[in-house]
Amino acid sequence: MLAFVVALSGSLALPPQDSPQTRPERTGWTATSTNADVAQFLAALGQLPGGGRLQLQTIGHTVQGTPLTAVRVSVGGPASNAAPSAKLRALVIGNIHGGEVEGKETIQQLLREIVLGQHDELLAKVDLVFVPVFNCDGNDEIEPTNRVEQNGPTDGVGRRHNSQDRDLNRDFVKLESPEVRALVALMGTFDPHLFMDLHTTNGSHHGYHLTYCTSLAVNCDPAVAALMHERFIPTVRARMLEAHGLRIFDYGNFGRGGPTTGWQTFSADPRLAINYIGLRNRLSLLSEAYSYLPFDERARVTRAFVLESLRELVTRGAEIRTICAKADADAAANALPFRFQSQLAPATPGELLVGSVEHVDVLGLGRRLVAKPEFEKVAAPLQIRFVAKQEQPMPEGWAVLGNWPLVGQILRAHGLPVFTLREPLATDAESLRVSELTRQRAPFQGHRLVKLGGKLEPGKFTLPAGTLVIPAKHALGRLAAQLLEGSSDDSLATWGYFDGSVRRAEEPGATPPYPVLRLRALPAAAALQPLAEDPSQFPRLVAYDVPSRPDEPVAGTLTIEVATPGKRVAGRGFEAESRYDGRVLRWRIPEGFLGESAELVKWFESLPVDAVRAVAIRRGPGVTHGEVLETTQVLKDAGCARVLLLR
Repeated sequence: MLAFVVALSGSLALPPQDSPQTRPERTGWTATSTNADVAQFLAALGQLPGGGRLQLQTIGHTVQGTPLTAVRVSVGGPASNAAPSAKLRALVIGNIHGGEVEGKETIQQLLREIVLGQHDELLAKVDLVFVPVFNCDGNDEIEPTNRVEQNGPTDGVGRRHNSQDRDLNRDFVKLESPEVRALVALMGTFDPHLFMDLHTTNGSHHGYHLTYCTSLAVNCDPAVAALMHERFIPTVRARMLEAHGLRIFDYGNFGRGGPTTGWQTFSADPRLAINYIGLRNRLSLLSEAYSYLPFDERARVTRAFVLESLRELVTRGAEIRTICAKADADAAANALPFRFQSQLAPATPGELLVGSVEHVDVLGLGRRLVAKPEFEKVAAPLQIRFVAKQEQPMPEGWAVLGNWPLVGQILRAHGLPVFTLREPLATDAESLRVSELTRQRAPFQGHRLVKLGGKLEPGKFTLPAGTLVIPAKHALGRLAAQLLEGSSDDSLATWGYFDGSVRRAEEPGATPPYPVLRLRALPAAAALQPLAEDPSQFPRLVAYDVPSRPDEPVAGTLTIEVATPGKRVAGRGFEAESRYDGRVLRWRIPEGFLGESAELVKWFESLPVDAVRAVAIRRGPGVTHGEVLETTQVLKDAGCARVLLLR
């Protein structure tokens, strides 16, 4: 093993004094930007001479009604987000996890540089769309107790999950969140050749400034995967070291026995954004700045990684266009099989940079981890890709037996062609004879995940009128297969969307054990009608509403406040939510303060009994979203018909 000492810290170049500055720049990198900060920064950029290069568009709204802002960058005149550009296209998002903040700040810096006339060599070839803050609700739940181990900003960061208590980067199959539905719709209209998702990682103590990953989905087109793994990323990695002195490597963690036992990447599931993009036959990159570097250094390496990736997109533009077009054509021709039962690929020999951290006590909060400059080179086996144990030919399409209106709307939201039968139809098809059916004991993202296994059996079936029919021969055919095949590793069935219908083959029932049939031939076009859009089918996962107008009537208004913060006792782990010992809340009403939940119920019951049985809640500083939900539930249990959350 060889030991090295290399400076891990550095600083970003200061912006011109007369140009807008981000919140971290104004505060010496002690604070991160709120939604309001980003909006003000973008508005200030719009007032500069080059501000016309930016076009802002609201692509959707969060659970709490906050607008999701996309910024399209173009030169030579206005552009629309409604249609793909003839140029190469790239979509870059930040802050899908509210506490991972350097992507948000990097995007703002890049937009300022573009307005000031930089990066014209890229803009001449690439049409760019940035979403600076994707998880707007989680972003603004800034607390010093969030991601305590992360090395800054010292004033705190936001919350990982959105207001539905869902991880947005686990939602790209089920599309439960309005945020992800909006982003997937943008992917459909803008159709980026390259998608970048900017994060922060707090895993193994390595010697890299940033780790990265491209789509690991086993149903990603092989030519797209080979391009990224074998040519695109190695070039970017070399450029990061040569031009910037920054070390980057494949995303992963050490084996359980330590660095010498190996390095393993994370997941092939398309519920993650980068894997999902692979099923759309496009290029994707996950950026994970090293959590234990200083905040400004994480922003510096993220900025360099975005720029070098965009430069490689331009350099390989012709090759990328050809590969993406062929991947679309191959999917439309059913040229590739559907793969399932993914597992890590066999290990290959390699080398890791192993670092270390020092622990700094943060008064009352825990320990912050700070990367040391030293690192070692260690020989280790690497597992950085996935392979499939099984595959099967693609069908001509699928038919979904039964009444599944939400399933139809999810498929439609993915951009898939979805039809219903006008009349009953007899057809030949394959059904899955389910021999394995397990349900995860503990809920994950609000669902007990389902695993199915079995064999395909041919048969004759009569499809009732109204049956959902989804063709397979189109550019997104393998995405459709991932969502619908019973053998799929990560499908709608995985998330329980066919619960109540799926059963083991030996159990009695009048319908097939799995309600999705693999069609040997599609019904005639005249027998089909397109499924109409119906957003009302998507369930709401929160108990409150956002006011539809400023003067919406309420019977009373209360503010939730933290009376005693308490001591943070949350367990470690990136999925862990903050818990507190000795924490006390109180509710403030015009007449004064309420203490216990019983007093809150008594106050509600004292309100005038009239047609308006709505209460408005305003969240005070430091109040978590979970505490808002708890208050909402207390009011609902007391008979409140409607709770409005004031932003």
